[in-house]
Amino acid sequence: MLTDYIVEHAKPGPKAIRLSDSRGLYLAVLPNGSKLWRLDFRFDGRRLTASFGPYPDITLADAREANARARTMIRAGLNPIAEKRVALQTAKIARATTFGLVADELLEKLAREEKAPATVGKRAWLLKELAAPLADRPVNAITPVEILSVLQDVGGKGHLKTARRLRASIGQVMRLAIATGRTHKNAPRASGSAIASSRRGIPPRTDIRGVGGSLAATPITRPDIGCWRLARVRRPAAKSGHLRTVLRVGVSG
Repeated sequence: MLTDYIVEHAKPGPKAIRLSDSRGLYLAVLPNGSKLWRLDFRFDGRRLTASFGPYPDITLADAREANARARTMIRAGLNPIAEKRVALQTAKIARATTFGLVADELLEKLAREEKAPATVGKRAWLLKELAAPLADRPVNAITPVEILSVLQDVGGKGHLKTARRLRASIGQVMRLAIATGRTHKNAPRASGSAIASSRRGIPPRTDIRGVGGSLAATPITRPDIGCWRLARVRRPAAKSGHLRTVLRVGVSG
């Protein structure tokens, strides 16, 4: 078996030198000094050679892991050379499948569905202008943090409704990418809770379970909406019809 020392200090000769490790893995030392990790194997009656890359880019430990994966494929009836080629091609396609490309497909789909021109135009403005930082990103590599950054750029200027519409439009693009097999994740879903609500003049929800009788008669003053008062009300329950006591919030001048 090889060691890191042997691999590092292997010297080239006038012809290619083969230094064997284990389980068929070997290091080919070429006359020009290149050191390449390889595995010879038979597949469908043919002798083939799989290459795992050059040393020192691929260390001895890396080469052993790659060799183990290749042998697992061979046992499963797969050609590791063909599988590597498919993986490289898939990665190339994924890099070329950008958010902007899928956004264009979505806009074309909306036009084919005869959506109102104003709707398509608004969607194009959201995706082309406001979501421009995502345009050149591979759609399967976009993270919730990236989307959140885009949304915060809009919401931080006070345009909260626009930020929510932008998130919905980005979500449409990602769902189209999922439906066409170009990604498996919907990143906008993880960023939605970070968008502030644009409702104004509406107080936050308050859990009033266990509120005592003294509090029910206590006015609560808010400078923006006036004076609030809690009052007991007898109201029939939704299912049983029996009367139950609830607290109602009223506004006084």
